[in-house]
Amino acid sequence: MALAAAHRHSRLVHVLRRALPGVAVLAFLSYFAFASLGFTSGNLTARIAGVQLSSDRLTMINPQLEGVTDEGGSYTVRAERAIQNLAVPDVIELERIDARMTEADGGWMTLQATAGTFNTKKERLDMRDGITIGNDEGMRGTMERAEVLMRFEMVRTDRPVHFEMLNGDVAAQRMTIRGKDRTISFLGRVKVNIRKRPEASPTGAAPAAAAVVSTNGG
Repeated sequence: MALAAAHRHSRLVHVLRRALPGVAVLAFLSYFAFASLGFTSGNLTARIAGVQLSSDRLTMINPQLEGVTDEGGSYTVRAERAIQNLAVPDVIELERIDARMTEADGGWMTLQATAGTFNTKKERLDMRDGITIGNDEGMRGTMERAEVLMRFEMVRTDRPVHFEMLNGDVAAQRMTIRGKDRTISFLGRVKVNIRKRPEASPTGAAPAAAAVVSTNGG
């Protein structure tokens, strides 16, 4: 039993040295006996409910990654499960993703997706399948794929999107969100449906119909 435990310990040290470059492995192992694990590597802090090891991959249960943005904000990426191929340790496959970026002034944006990958060196989250997005200003949107540059508070996609806002909705072929400037750029066959707010009328007339704007510009 003692020999088997020593073998597992030695193998775990070897795997973690490859999977988590730059992390103090002994500090990580000091958490291994507990229900949750925590460590810091570069700009990232990670918390994990548990791990499963195989010969070529590390599977993390309920991982949570935290980092900071260049504008003084912060971000969090959570998932139900993460799978790290030990041959490509900088890229982590994620399942059931819930991400949040919080700006220095308190504004926030959230994104959820069925699956994606996180590049720990570039701090880039690539999301796919059933993506939803929302922010503190009441914006809600859906898209097929998205590239999220967490450090730069930027979201961009070259796939069709549909957004609903307080005063209307927008559909387009491409989109970029820049959190630093609080701007959203829609490009390619943009269709805008503006809902005018009802105005008080002594005659009780119905509010004006929504205005629709469509463009085929690139």
